[in-house]
Amino acid sequence: MPSVELCARSLAASIVKARSSMSITEDWWLTEYEEEIHDHLRAKEQKRAVFHAQSPQLHFRQFLVEWLIDICKKRNLSTPVQHLAIYLLDYFMDNHSIQREQLQLVTLGCLLVAAKFEEKDNLIPKTSELNQTVDNMYNLHEFVQMELALVEFFHWDLMVPTTAHFVEYYEHYCVCTTDFHAGRPLPALPKARVCAQHYNDYFLDLSIRVACKFCFVDHTFLQFPPSMVAAAIIAATRICLLISPVWPRFLQKLTYYTSEELSPCIEIMLRLLETEERNSTEKTSLIKKVVQPSDTESSDSLKSSPTSVSSLSFDFDR
Repeated sequence: MPSVELCARSLAASIVKARSSMSITEDWWLTEYEEEIHDHLRAKEQKRAVFHAQSPQLHFRQFLVEWLIDICKKRNLSTPVQHLAIYLLDYFMDNHSIQREQLQLVTLGCLLVAAKFEEKDNLIPKTSELNQTVDNMYNLHEFVQMELALVEFFHWDLMVPTTAHFVEYYEHYCVCTTDFHAGRPLPALPKARVCAQHYNDYFLDLSIRVACKFCFVDHTFLQFPPSMVAAAIIAATRICLLISPVWPRFLQKLTYYTSEELSPCIEIMLRLLETEERNSTEKTSLIKKVVQPSDTESSDSLKSSPTSVSSLSFDFDR
């Protein structure tokens, strides 16, 4: 009978092989095939399973997701790893009744599989390192069995488009030279793109954290396709930065979404931002510090503080 270590190496090699055969070219949005790959990802997301919110342990999801995100940030794992790991966790829990003492093992297994599929080899955490986060509660055999259960449940098809994958593509077109700021030509494109990047990251993070907080109530962003959430993030960013038109024709053509289709998702996103502003003063202050123009800059500089939802209009220009 093969040793546990041999089984672990064999499983890791199989995941790497699956990654090679299914993964998309790194930085695909910068290649000449960006449109074809985007269309492929859109078609792929249509095959995602329906989330039924039927897990008996759904009330633990907030803790598990927050914990997973914390591990990812401490280990400098990429945003796509976070999103894929949470996707695996959501749908595995949704189809299994998991004992409470095994929930952390399932979460770590999802993170490990996602990292092996999405992350650079030198950044993939070791099983022993992840086990240390739970005071070595599990053994190597349990991790191997968990990984195997996960990949078999998903039929080894781990190339799952997430909101993070689509945002990576859309954000390159978030701000352009033809845009206006507060009714006037954009004052500084490089600065606008820096501000937009911060907002995109903020909304992307918000879409995970808020989803886990309210999942057991209305599932928040899980009701929308990942590409729609990503497009709504771009639109919400443009709203907060007072960029017009909010949803021009080229963004509609790029994402395949009209302003009317995005409005429900954007409205939820901006109302949650307003809630975050009220309940997380420290968090909001940090965001404003990062993106707010310095005192030495012109008064015409791009405004970048969050806009109150009550003042926003959802009648988009096209």
